[in-house]
Amino acid sequence: MQRIMMIAISLALLLNTACLPSVEASADSCQISGKFQKIVFKFLGRELALTQSSFGLSIFDKRTGDLVCEDYVEPEQNTYPASSIKTLIAIAVLRLVDQGQIGLHSQIEIRQPNAAAECIDWDCHVYGPGHFVTVRQMLTDMLTVSNNLAANQLMDLATRPFINDTAVALQANTLRIYHKVYNIQDPEPDNPLRNYATAAGMVQMYREIATGRLRLLSASSMGILIDDLAHEHYHDSLNADFPANVVFYHKPGETSSSTSDGGYLDIGNNRVAVIVGLQNFHDYNYCSSSCGEKTGLFSLKMIGRATLDLIRSIH
Repeated sequence: MQRIMMIAISLALLLNTACLPSVEASADSCQISGKFQKIVFKFLGRELALTQSSFGLSIFDKRTGDLVCEDYVEPEQNTYPASSIKTLIAIAVLRLVDQGQIGLHSQIEIRQPNAAAECIDWDCHVYGPGHFVTVRQMLTDMLTVSNNLAANQLMDLATRPFINDTAVALQANTLRIYHKVYNIQDPEPDNPLRNYATAAGMVQMYREIATGRLRLLSASSMGILIDDLAHEHYHDSLNADFPANVVFYHKPGETSSSTSDGGYLDIGNNRVAVIVGLQNFHDYNYCSSSCGEKTGLFSLKMIGRATLDLIRSIH
């Protein structure tokens, strides 16, 4: 009888252990749960944040990629990522480089249907119709100055199915590319689909860039990507009020109706913090007493600085 009771107890303990959430799913060793959410609510208001945005803050061990702690606001909410999705395109292209299917110094002809209209933003002597640009230059121009023609040409090179497969390989299934990006003239006026993203997906993408836990890119390709992200030209979103010595490896995006940013920073002790903010608006009516402007860029700036202060307070 005693033996039977001991077996029953052992089985019960085993079943209880199996039902426990994973360490990663419940990780909050730095105790940020709810604190990041309060920051977002402070500058956007609860209703706007919950219905028109997707925000995420996650801290990872840089050596292993393991999750240390996280906090989100609507992590799976579908948002338009604007140019922040270009980081995904870059990863897909660099995967093809690693596979030997394309070369960094391969000359690619600019064949976008809107190149004549849009090249005025990027120098028509370089990105005008029929000109040739290397894959390496297009990667840099897409990430650092957000060149749309470079992005679309690389999108054609990598193909949309492979780019979306890359999102799956990153465990970031909620990042999706369906339409080319543009400023002046839509290169696909008959395409009704839009790109979309979530904070959860963006966090997973930058988790890989910051830690390389999935080994999706070679060391040299990852180095290229990180260097370009470090030299991003636009700093008016999440890191707009960061101190000059804080390097935020990121790619922002903006349209007349959306604002976004996502990236990571080293925070010491072999840890990195990934911060993502996606907003389905540019201008908005709500503004708390702590706001000075009613724009998506300003809200990202205020949320970014408050988040940096939060990270520093726990590390």
